[in-house]
Order: sequence, then structure tokens, then C-alpha cells
Amino acid sequence: MEDDLVAAYSGLGTADADKGEYHRGEECLACVKDLIRSLRDDDPQRCPVRRRLGEAKTLQTDLLPLLTKFSSDEILKNDIIRLLVNLTQPAYLCFGNEYPSVVGRHKDPEHMKCFIEVNNHLKIYKEAFANQKVMHVLGSTLADHCQKDWESRDEDDMIIIERILLLIRNILHIPTEASEEQRTNDDVSVHDQIIWSLHANGIDELLVFLGSNPEEKQWCMHVMEILFLMLREQSPRPLATAGRGRSATEREKDLRALNDLLLEENARHMKSRARLSSRHSRFGGTFVLMDKKGIADEQMIYHRPLQGINSYSHDVEKVRRRRPCNMHPVRDPPFERMSTLSIRLALQQMCVQFLQCCYNPIMKLTKDNLMRERAMEHDDTYYLWIMRFFMEFSRHYQFRVDIIGETLTLSTLHYILSLLSRHYENMKMQKRELTAKHSSQRLHYAIQAYKELLEYVQYMGNSKDEALHSNATVMKNNILYRPEYRDIFVTIMRNYNDVVSSKALLKDLVETVHIYLRLVENLCKHKGRVVVQGKRKRRGTTGRRTKSRKDNENSPVVLSTDQLQEMWDQMRGDVERVIDTEPLSCDLLPFDAASETPIEEQKYSAMAKTRELLRDGKYAEGLALVRASREVWPDDVFGTEDMDVVEQRDVLKKIFLDPVSELMSAGIGDATLDIEESEDEEQEIADEVPTETYESEFNMKLYLQKFASSHVVKTYCYLLKDYRSNTDVTNHCVVKMLHRIAFQLKMCPLLYQLQVFKTFQSILNEPATSRMKEMQVFAKHIVGRFFEVASDNPVMFVEVLFWKSSADCYEISEGYGSLARERDAKVRASTWTREQEEELAELYQQYQEEDDIVGCIIAALPSIPPRTRQKVAAQLVRQGCVTSTKELRKKKRPTGTQWTSEDDEKLQEYMGAHHPSTPVLLGQVDMDALIDLFPGKSSSNIERHLKKLGFVQRPRKRQEN
Repeated sequence: MEDDLVAAYSGLGTADADKGEYHRGEECLACVKDLIRSLRDDDPQRCPVRRRLGEAKTLQTDLLPLLTKFSSDEILKNDIIRLLVNLTQPAYLCFGNEYPSVVGRHKDPEHMKCFIEVNNHLKIYKEAFANQKVMHVLGSTLADHCQKDWESRDEDDMIIIERILLLIRNILHIPTEASEEQRTNDDVSVHDQIIWSLHANGIDELLVFLGSNPEEKQWCMHVMEILFLMLREQSPRPLATAGRGRSATEREKDLRALNDLLLEENARHMKSRARLSSRHSRFGGTFVLMDKKGIADEQMIYHRPLQGINSYSHDVEKVRRRRPCNMHPVRDPPFERMSTLSIRLALQQMCVQFLQCCYNPIMKLTKDNLMRERAMEHDDTYYLWIMRFFMEFSRHYQFRVDIIGETLTLSTLHYILSLLSRHYENMKMQKRELTAKHSSQRLHYAIQAYKELLEYVQYMGNSKDEALHSNATVMKNNILYRPEYRDIFVTIMRNYNDVVSSKALLKDLVETVHIYLRLVENLCKHKGRVVVQGKRKRRGTTGRRTKSRKDNENSPVVLSTDQLQEMWDQMRGDVERVIDTEPLSCDLLPFDAASETPIEEQKYSAMAKTRELLRDGKYAEGLALVRASREVWPDDVFGTEDMDVVEQRDVLKKIFLDPVSELMSAGIGDATLDIEESEDEEQEIADEVPTETYESEFNMKLYLQKFASSHVVKTYCYLLKDYRSNTDVTNHCVVKMLHRIAFQLKMCPLLYQLQVFKTFQSILNEPATSRMKEMQVFAKHIVGRFFEVASDNPVMFVEVLFWKSSADCYEISEGYGSLARERDAKVRASTWTREQEEELAELYQQYQEEDDIVGCIIAALPSIPPRTRQKVAAQLVRQGCVTSTKELRKKKRPTGTQWTSEDDEKLQEYMGAHHPSTPVLLGQVDMDALIDLFPGKSSSNIERHLKKLGFVQRPRKRQEN
């Protein structure tokens, strides 16, 4: 095998170094075909053929000279291009679509060595393709085949076009390490040389042509991928502003940054000068620290120079616990570099042509291919990246909505959010670390695209154009309306894990949430009342239904709904009397934490036990079991704590008439739940709990409370640790969210944590520069609030060791045990003593002639305990003062919409004077005169009354033929 391979690449030809020429071998074409065959049969575990060709430098010394010198030979050129496509394919594909670090249970050193060797050969290949002669051959060949009409092309032409696009894709895909090249931003890297070669030979214009021509739509995904690889190291803003002079704002910003650096440098020099001492270090000594304790509670002995005594800590000699390799944080993606001006101008020209000619059609076609699954797996990442890049480029270049209108629609918004949810679910469900990281990277692309979409909506909202402003309002309403769109970022923030997600993802997520909240605040401020959609569980439905294998003849008879209703009507009076009295204690426990039965099935068992007690006449025990179950499953089928007698009766009725509790009490449900799953038995039928949608007014404070959790605060503080490397925008977004939680929601204790205080300490020790001002002011306020609370509550110095929940924050602010006291107050408010019942009866006798009886009674009752209208009305019914709560409703006073007999006479006189022959058409009546005649009545009200009295003729219905 080795000899055949050496003979194959040796027979390609020889190079004359003196004359700079290349002589083709006699069996050159056959050797190329042999190399193609050898690569096809290469071992995917070690790739010996690929490594041998890389060591022999066959591509640099033989294949590329053959391609440039003998480009007129179409057969040889096509085979060489085919061979180059195979040689330059990514190393990941060469090794069977698996990275060597995850092959098997343990790493294979030999496999890793081969992978690194192939990857190094690819980097050398990329340098070789920077030759403009090679790109000229590829560009001219691609242009010749693209100029042919669709009818005159054959299958070979289509194959050549695809191979050239794949070759360009493979060349651009080869990774480049900035640390290896050691180039500055103003220097030309290998990737920039490839881009310049593509531009010099017109290949970038051919890509724009392929993307804009509707007859070339089969190449759209290749064009998208090549654009992604060409622009992946570029930032849209410097690219859009290339060639422009710096504005006054940019110069002022640079001057401010220079002043901040000067202040930091002076502060650093002052610290280093303070450490210096006039006394030589050899005259140091041993000292005793009076305010620190050493081993065995003895005084601390200090053997170091006195210059560092203020920063001494017991943690100096401690060894930090090592983090396992599989638990290391994900590295951020490669940084964006600024190429030379010529490269940026060339790329700017290409981006402008792409936006003007083919952005909208190619994005529409790509989205259609993705939704219809006509593209390859994970091709949506190119769609998301291209959308984010070119929308940001357009925003900084000219801000034209028409050239990016395809991705600024509601359908695109819904599609991006669906991709975002899908990638997040894949990241959470995938067990392998590498696949989870890949899903996290795709999630990052979706977040960036959504962030840029929000940026564009914000720019449109601030525009003076009424059409753009109205479209932005529609987009804001749709973004806010759906509950899953509002809660997706809260969910991602709470479940952030640095093992699978990069810090760059977290930065974009924080900035996206900041823009979203700012849009929502502006919408609520200008619109006032915003209606949103919500979801809740449908009441009176069960979450799980089961089915037995066969009917048991000896099983109890299941009663019908009518029979159950008759039984309930008979026991209704006894149940109400038991509810009025204090219920007896119940020995039955609704929930067993040690049981292996799921908690949802235990809830149905508690419902079945309650029904059995009611059927046996044990109403007090049944009521006690419901109240005990209410503590385990609050706000569920068992009701809430502040229910009156009527509501408690309705809860018992619902449980008694529930079909699941009927089956389980008859023994059918328990038998079904105990059946083990097997192939011979029928499967359990499990239905999801049905939900219903409802509309309500949006409450900004309630929405912000979703972010007020220890998980979200921990994530924000984790990002705040890198305040030095973060941008000013990221630091502002973090501080703004923490400010909302601490002061707008009044939950400062969420930030009373030792890790947060250590970050605040380092922030306060920084020089007072402009970029540090906001963070330092916020840190001072939080630390000051903490010491104010700690002066009254010394336990706060222990509380800082733990992250706190919202309930803990409330008890820290209001006092420990305040939640329990409020709960007891609610219980006391729901009970009435004998004296209170007598007082209520007297007040009813006093105010029974009033229009609002309940309102007058509540005003006369003491404020403690607080009483609601429902509780007072239910108590009056219970005491027998009234038979129904309908008697206590407010009496409606006559309003301007009601017609009296005097109004009818006046209307009859008017119609008789102006329209003697009635009925007349409505258009003949002077409505303005009638509105003046009857002040307080609307035109629609007058129209209805005219029709009612017969003065106006009703319109006839058109007969259908």
C-alpha cells in the first residue's frame, strides 16, 4: 500500500526549480485517479493515506501547479478539483464524524495524534490556496459554467459547479489560530489573503449572482455557508463604517477611554509605590497581629514584610480545589478581529451587493427549505448567523427596512423563537457533553438573531416615520402577547450552566433581556393598558386516565352521574352543617413522602378516600382530609385556604362527582395503577392535563418577579465578576437588572451574599473612572443597605453565606416569622366568634334598607381582622339573615340610558310634529336634534328606542335568488 501510494504521487510530474516550470508526467491522469481511489479507501481511524500525502506536500508541489499550468485540459482539471475537495475536507469528517476526545470511554492518544496531524496539514493547505493563480482558475471555471443557459447545461456542469463551491467552502472552513500566526489586527492573515484572492478573481460577485438568480436556487445553502465562513471573523459595525471618518461622538468616546486608562495606570503606580519601604527587607522580623487569631486561638505570628500586612488573609497558603476536566467552563468562541482597510472595503462592497440583490430572496428560500426539511441537519445555524450579521450591518450602514424586510416579519419572529426553544430543549436533553455544547452554540446563534431583531424593532419605534412606528408597535404587541415568548428567557437564565454554555452566550442573553424589557416598558408607557395571553390548567379535569385489562365480575358497581347527583342532594344539608362546625381530626394522611407512588397518583388516592368517607356518612373526616390535602396541593382541586362555606361545599361536590375518584373508590383505579408494564398487558393511557388560554392585562411588576430568584441573581453576579473584560453595555445591563430586583421589587436581601460582596469589594477598589461609576454607586447602595439591616439584625452576618429565596427576603425585611403570622391572620379572618356574629346581625338590621348593604357593614366592622365582601355575604347566608347572596347585591340606580314615561311622551310629540306618517327610515330622522332633546342618551340608545316604539322602520332583508 505504501509503495503504490508513493508511486502514485511520484508519477504526477516533476518541478524544475531553476526555470520555475512544472513538467507533467506521462501517467498523470491515471495517478490522480489512483489517489482519489486511495483516499476513498482510507482508514477512518488513522487516515494514513491523508497523512502521507500531507507529509509529501503533494498538494503544494504537484496538484496546484498541475491545476494552474494545465487548466486547458478539462478532464485533468476536473479530476484534480475532485481530488482537492477530498483532501481539504474537515478533519472531523475524515475521522468518521467524531472527535478523538470522545471516542470510546477513554481518550486514545494515537487517535488524537493523527487528528492533530491532519489538522496541521489542512492549515498548510490553506496557505497554499492564497495564490491568486489558483483562485483565477477556479473563478474562471465557475464563471464559464454559470454563464451557460439552464437548457444547455448537462450533469457534468452541475457537478463541476458543486465541486468548486465545496472546495471554496473547505478552504474557508480550515481553522486559523491567531496565537499561531501572531499577527496584529492591521496585518493580513491567511484568511484575509484567501478573501482577497476571492475578491480579486470575482468569485464574490459570482456568489451574489448565484444567490440572486432564481434559476440557481439549488446553490443557496452553499452560498449561505460560504458567506458565513468568509465573514465569521468580522464584526458588522467596523465593516459597515469602513472608509468613514470618525465622528465627534467616537472621538469623545476614545478620549474618555484614554483618560480612564490613565487613571487606572496612576492608581496602579500609587499602589506599587505604597508597597515600597525605605527599610531593607533583610531587616524584617517576626511580628504578632493583635486582631487575628492563629492556631489554637493563639495570637497570629506574622513572618512577612509589613508592606502587605493590610492584605494578609488566611487563604494565602490554601490550595484551591481543582475542578474536574469535564466540569471546566466552556471557552468563548474565537474573537472578532479587524482586518486591513482594503479587506474591509472589499467585504463591505460584497455585503452591500448581497443586501441589495439577493438578501430577501435567498433568506426566503432558505427558510422555506428549512421548514420543509429540504436542507441538511443543523443548516439553520447559517440562516440565523447570516440574519444577525446582515441586519446589524444594515442598521449601521444605512438603516433601510426594505432591504431586510424578509426577516422583519411576524412569521420570521415566530420561526426564530421556535428554533430557540428547540435548541434549548436539545441542550437540556442531550447527555453527551460535546453534543450539548453544539446545541448550546446553536442556541447562541438563535439568541443573537433574536437580539438583532429586537434592536431593529427598537430603531423602528424611535423612527419619525409613522409607518415604521406602527409596524414596530405591532411587533411589540406580538412579542409580548404569547406566554411562551415571554418566559423562554427566564427559563434559560435560571438553567444556565457554564459547563455546556459559553460566557458569550450569557452576555448576549443578558443584553437581549435588557432590550426586551426596555421595549415592554416603552409599550406599557405609551399604550397604557396592554392585553396579553396566559395559560392555566383547566379546572375540573384530571391529568391521568387508566384502563384495566378486563372487567372483573366481582368488582363494585360504578354509579352513574345522575345517581351520584341524587346522593349529593340528599347529603348536601348535612355537609353544610358540618362545615359550619369545627371538623374532627382525621388519621388518614394524604401524602406519604417515603412511598414510591408518584405524588400525582397520591392526589387521586386522596380524592378517592374523601369520596368514600362522604358516601359512608363521615362528613367531618372527609372535610378534615380535604383540608389536610390542601396543604400538600395548594391552589389545586382541593381549593384554597380563604374559602367560605359555599366554596368549600362546591369543592366537596366536585370531588364527590369526579369520575376518577369514583373509579378509584370502586377499586378499578387502584387495580389499574398496580399493574406492572409488560408486553402482554395493555399499556396505560396517560393524557396530559388540558390547559386553557385566557387574556389579562399585563403587569410589569409581576413579570419582573419571575427574574427575582436566586438562580437568576447568581447568573447575573457570575457575569458581573468579569466586569473588567465586559463591555460597558454588558455591565450596564447587569447593573440595571440587579437594580430592578433590589429597588423596584424591593428585594435587596437577594444580593446579600458573600460572593456578591467580594465582587463589590473589587469594584469599589477600582479607580473612579467613568465606566466604573455606575457599578460603584450601585455597590455602595447595596452594602449600605446591608449594614443598616445588620445593625438591627446581627444574624445577617450569617445570612450572607447562603443564597436566599423570595420568602427569605420577605422575612429578613419584615422580621422572622412574619409569613407564619400572616398565615395565622388569614385563618383567624375566616372564623367568626359568637360576639362577631351578633354584631354582624345587628349591623344587617341597621343597614338592610341601604343600596349597598355589604359595603356599609364592612365600613362599620373593625379593620382587624380584614373582611371581604364574599366572606361577609357568606356569613350572612350562614346565619340565616338572607337566603341567598343575590339579595345583597348593590341596587342599581336609574341612569341616563333608561327611558321614563315623560321621555316617551316627549319623543312621541317630536315624531308627531316632524314625521306625522310613521314608521320612517332611520336616515330621515335628525339624530342631532334628538341628542340635544334628550341629554345623557347616546345615538345608539335613541335608535334602539325608536325601533322599539315603532317610529322607525326596520331594514328589510335582501332575498336570495
